[in-house]
Amino acid sequence: MFAHNSERKPLSELKPLRFLQMMFGVFAVFYLLKLMEYNEVVVAMRNMELKYLFLCGVLSVAHLLLSSLRWYIFLLPHKHKRLRYSQVIKANLKGYSIIFSMPFGVTGHLIKPKLIPGNYRDNLLSLVLSQVMEINALLAVFLFWKFGMKGLVLPVAACVAILTLRKLREKTLPVKLFNRFLERSRIPHNKVLVSGFILGLMTLLVQAAGIILAFRATGLNVGMGNAILAVVLCHVFGAISPFPAGIAVGEMGIVLATGQETNAVIAAFIYRFIFQYVYSALGSLLFIREGVKKGVRA
Repeated sequence: MFAHNSERKPLSELKPLRFLQMMFGVFAVFYLLKLMEYNEVVVAMRNMELKYLFLCGVLSVAHLLLSSLRWYIFLLPHKHKRLRYSQVIKANLKGYSIIFSMPFGVTGHLIKPKLIPGNYRDNLLSLVLSQVMEINALLAVFLFWKFGMKGLVLPVAACVAILTLRKLREKTLPVKLFNRFLERSRIPHNKVLVSGFILGLMTLLVQAAGIILAFRATGLNVGMGNAILAVVLCHVFGAISPFPAGIAVGEMGIVLATGQETNAVIAAFIYRFIFQYVYSALGSLLFIREGVKKGVRA
């Protein structure tokens, strides 16, 4: 079992950032509870449209496969094609379980690379690059939605700069430093970077469509623009949440982007359950299954 420190630090000794995170999490819980009209919850659950929940589940599986594929293509240059795609899917499922079981669950991402065979540093770098590609896609789509074509100037310029520097052969100091960084960090070739960005964009759109369907199941209509904003806020709030898997805080981000009412809170929890919480249970089952197998072999 994990060691546990029985000595609890007084509130005054908590790090300021952790304290602010805890306050933010508590605010999210009370905010959602305040929006809930419990007599409307029963009505909403009775009138739930199951066909939209089923379609939301299909998109959830697609999101798992696409996000695993994005990480997989960044892992391949380090694994020389010895890694199986199914191993990455299982690692992602276990990662959901770890993130759900830890406070400040975003730190669980540091454990996920240990679930992939091989060098931890390479696996962690591949995961970071995979997440960066999704963040780039989120940034590009969000800026395009808010500012039109002008909003794409920054993300496109960044991509062009990276691809251009990779092609340059001059021995100027900036290029030398950039090439040295590429060699040390082992960033994959251009096709992998572009593929990662495309997959990041696809996962974003799948998540946005999942939010739309979850809201349709509760009788609410949400446009694609608000759904994309909901995905962005869900990721941002979830990353700074003090609770495992960003529970409640991620839902608050979705509600702020889509509508502050009871059905919106229900839809937000449904979306997060289908797209994340259910995989935490599946990941736990994988851990249990592997533990049983090791016990039988022993």
